[in-house]
Amino acid sequence: MSEQINRKLRTRKALLDSALEWVSEGRHFASLSIREVAKKAGVSPNAFYRHFKDLDELALALVDELGLMLRQLMRQARLRGLAANSMINDSVDFFIEQVQTNPNLFRFMAQCLTGGSASTREAIRHELNYFSKELVTDLNRLRVLTHIDAEDLDMIGILVVNTVAMTITDLLDTPEGSDNLIRAVRNRTVKQVRLIFIGADSWRSDSDRHKKKDKEKPAAPKPSKRKKKKRLSAKSDDADV
Repeated sequence: MSEQINRKLRTRKALLDSALEWVSEGRHFASLSIREVAKKAGVSPNAFYRHFKDLDELALALVDELGLMLRQLMRQARLRGLAANSMINDSVDFFIEQVQTNPNLFRFMAQCLTGGSASTREAIRHELNYFSKELVTDLNRLRVLTHIDAEDLDMIGILVVNTVAMTITDLLDTPEGSDNLIRAVRNRTVKQVRLIFIGADSWRSDSDRHKKKDKEKPAAPKPSKRKKKKRLSAKSDDADV
């Protein structure tokens, strides 16, 4: 790889890191200017435009970084193995570990979910939907909630992912070293997800209810022997005529 390409990659990374550094200092991403991001990265505003059209494009690049990181970590988690009886605990622990390891990326995500541009919000929702589908894949592989149809299972996946994602701000607002508070957030999240699965276990999809109704429909009554005889005698009378 040539030195020029290396320099471009370093500058691009410096701009991404600069935006996250501003976020870590308490600034909302939506309030940043190109000049501020470029200055903290140690480059000119003109250099910014050689990498990104605007801050929205930089935000989308950060969402891509977040998604790529989580995909890689998810693959590692699957390689370690995921058991049905510990899936909720392991998944919540895994998520909390990632938030603590990469706080600035997740702080950026939390900001943009509510106050970012429409394109950034859509990109983050796309990533969340991806992980909900991956959760559904794991549920199918582990033979969990097999009585629920695909549409409702997708809804359960979205509900679980959104519930876990809502803990981001609680985790980030917890002072460093407050293990008891982190444990409280963790236990509450595990309980919330378990309640979702308890409800899902009792849920019956529309398709399942329709099948059950069809089975419960009474069979058409068979004509009694007396009625049969009457019909037969009526036919014989017609024949005599």
